[in-house]
Amino acid sequence: IATLKDNPQFRQIAEILVKHDIEGFIRMGAPIDEYDSEAEILSNRLVFDACTDNNPSVIATMLAFIFAASFGYDTPLSTTVYMGAASDIHKAIYG
Repeated sequence: IATLKDNPQFRQIAEILVKHDIEGFIRMGAPIDEYDSEAEILSNRLVFDACTDNNPSVIATMLAFIFAASFGYDTPLSTTVYMGAASDIHKAIYG
């Protein structure tokens, strides 16, 4: 049975989020799957919003809201915080 972790898009996004470690949790010793839930949400959004122009700015905005919900921010951080990861995700998914 295939699982989410077998999904190449999910794996790419999860690896990029770990690489960028926006929250700094990996550097503090968190497990490598720390950002898997955020990667799952974003992967699903990119699939369901396939008709949308998911450019890096749009992906950065999605990440800002996903991270705000996941980590309890009252308001999302600036999208500039997520732009590096968003650009890498865009390149990995869309070429």
